[in-house]
Amino acid sequence: MSSASKTTVATNPHANLDNVVTPMAAWAAILPAWFLFSVLDASAKYVVLAGFAPLFVAWCRFTGHAVFICLAMRVWQHPERLKSNHPWLQILRGALLATGTVTNFLALQHLQLAQVMAIILAVPMVVTALSGPLLGEWAGWRRWFAVIVGFIGVLVVVRPGTSMFQWPILYSLVTLLAASLYFVMTRKMASTETDESMITYSGVVPALILLPPAMVLAQIPTSWDIWLALLVTGVCGAVGHLFLIRAHRLAPAPLIAPAVFSQILWSILIGYIVFSDLPDGWTVFGIAIISMSGFYIFNRERSLIKSLAAAHAS
Repeated sequence: MSSASKTTVATNPHANLDNVVTPMAAWAAILPAWFLFSVLDASAKYVVLAGFAPLFVAWCRFTGHAVFICLAMRVWQHPERLKSNHPWLQILRGALLATGTVTNFLALQHLQLAQVMAIILAVPMVVTALSGPLLGEWAGWRRWFAVIVGFIGVLVVVRPGTSMFQWPILYSLVTLLAASLYFVMTRKMASTETDESMITYSGVVPALILLPPAMVLAQIPTSWDIWLALLVTGVCGAVGHLFLIRAHRLAPAPLIAPAVFSQILWSILIGYIVFSDLPDGWTVFGIAIISMSGFYIFNRERSLIKSLAAAHAS
């Protein structure tokens, strides 16, 4: 899964959205993040289509992520920033990310980038549905209606019971669930864990979990393009997460969350350029439904946070 590939939905209930100092800087950080995640998925698809095991590719992706982040942040100079208040939750969060990434790469063996991304776009709807029982953040009827509409869009993309249904979509549905639980945990842990610890553990933990089976399935690339693609998966994952952190330091999440939908445009464009893939009309229709639902949920959360900020200020 692209650490999407994965959308950040954590919010600050006391953020005043009318007083964001550098919104353009936030957008300048968040848009490249989703582009990088699209490149990550395309690189992974390129490698698995070349015959490499998706699990091995996922391990390479996280190993590259972990090495790059440790070097970029010079963790040996400030080891205290990696201290975790909830190490077992960090491990569980990393296991969810590893699961979602492996199933995402399995799906990419058979499906178009746009198809995979269309299903992942439903993450905000699943997070909204799970936030009630898991976090006590119950959505109102308007957001529940948007969740239902979003799932209708997923059904349009998946089309179960028809000749257009492709069984690898089941991998993407597992990715959807794993990614949603990952972001619910991120939301829960954001107030107690440092950014440095969360981004480092999100690379190190999956790399360690996937190491034993990856060594069994390991293949040594014999061409420079495969080496380059594997390198790109790790670097794009790490740099993409750094951009996400930068963006969320500059602006509240609901202000920039809709940028995730730019990833579907990148996925369609890269899929066409690299793999000559174009989504069919029903997939585009489903994407439109999911996107409208997601935009509504983001806008509704933005309005609620503004109301909370006004109440808190008074």
